[in-house]
Amino acid sequence: MAVTLLSVAALGVVASGYTQRPARAQRATREGLAPEPAERAPSAWRTTLRWSLAGPIGMVAAMGLGISYAVWAPGEIQTRLLIGGLIVPLAWGGAMAWTLADSRILRAAAVLVGTAIVGFGAAMLKGLA
Repeated sequence: MAVTLLSVAALGVVASGYTQRPARAQRATREGLAPEPAERAPSAWRTTLRWSLAGPIGMVAAMGLGISYAVWAPGEIQTRLLIGGLIVPLAWGGAMAWTLADSRILRAAAVLVGTAIVGFGAAMLKGLA
């Protein structure tokens, strides 16, 4: 009965149209927390580089991380391959989001290429034995 009364009370609050407005000082501090993204000048080479970094280069870097995990992590081979395979789409999504949000495109390129080289290099050092 108490759960039903909670639902009826919530419906009454919604139906009354009550709104709570924050104080003006709090609103001013909230607006300063998340600045607007940097304005980028559109150009063909930046667009192409961003597309390639978010797509194929980010995928190669994510695969390097997943394969490196599968090679170096302790445990059964099936578990390592499964977790390494699950790392790939998560890392690729993170690489896409970071690449498209970062205002310095050459830094993103350097980090993704470096991650791919280190990931595959570490996997080649040990092998999947």
